Amino acid sequence: MKKNLLLLAGALAVGSAAWALDEPASYQGLVINRISSNGAFAGSIDDGMGTASIVDIVNGKKRTLGTDDEIAAGYVYSPGMGNYISDDGVMVLSIDDGEYPYYYSWEEDELFPLPVKAGDGTILNYSQGITPDGSRICGQINRCGYSWTETMQQPVVWYRNSAGGYDDYIELPYPALDWTGRNPQYVTALFISDDGKTIYGQYLDYAGSVCLPIVYRENEEGGMGI
Repeated sequence: MKKNLLLLAGALAVGSAAWALDEPASYQGLVINRISSNGAFAGSIDDGMGTASIVDIVNGKKRTLGTDDEIAAGYVYSPGMGNYISDDGVMVLSIDDGEYPYYYSWEEDELFPLPVKAGDGTILNYSQGITPDGSRICGQINRCGYSWTETMQQPVVWYRNSAGGYDDYIELPYPALDWTGRNPQYVTALFISDDGKTIYGQYLDYAGSVCLPIVYRENEEGGMGI
C-alpha cells in the first residue's frame, strides 16, 4: 500500500510539472476530436461551418480549410473518421460528397488529392486514417455509385512513394458475400496502426442492418489479409 501511494504521488508530481510548462489555449468554434500520436497537432470538425481546422499545438497556430465561397456553394470539409492526423501535420479528409480522397500537408500548406483509378465512382471516396509517419493512408473507394447491387465502398490503402506523394491504392480483401449470401452494402478501412500493419474497419450487410468490425493484417509477404 505504501509503495502504491509513493508511485501515485510521483506520477501526480510529474503530471503537475508537465501541465505547468504551458498556458492553456482556447480555440473558439473548434470541435477537437483527434490529436497526433506525438501530441504536436490536433484536428477539428468545425462547429457547423462546413470547414475543418488543424492546430499546431506546440506553436499555438491554427489553419482552417474551406473558404466562405466554398461553404456558400455547399462544399463541406470532413476529416477522416479514424486517426486522421500524422505527427508532422498531414491530415486526411474529404470534400463535399467524397469525389476525391484528400490529404493536407501543414509543412507545404497545401491540399492534395489522393489517386483514384479509372472506373471509380465520383462519390463516397474517403481517406480515413494515417500512420504517425505518414507512410500509409487507409480509406475506401466507391465503384458503383449508390447501388445495392454491388458493394458501394471497398477498403483500400495508399503507400507513400520516394517523391513524397502517394501511389495508386491497393485494395484490401473482404468477404464478397454477407451472412445472407448477398453482397455487403459497404466495407470500410477507418483506423490504421502506428506501424501500418493493422487496419480496422466496418462491414455492413446487404440490408444495412448488421454492422461488424473487420480487421486487416499484413502478412509475411507484405500483403494485407483478413
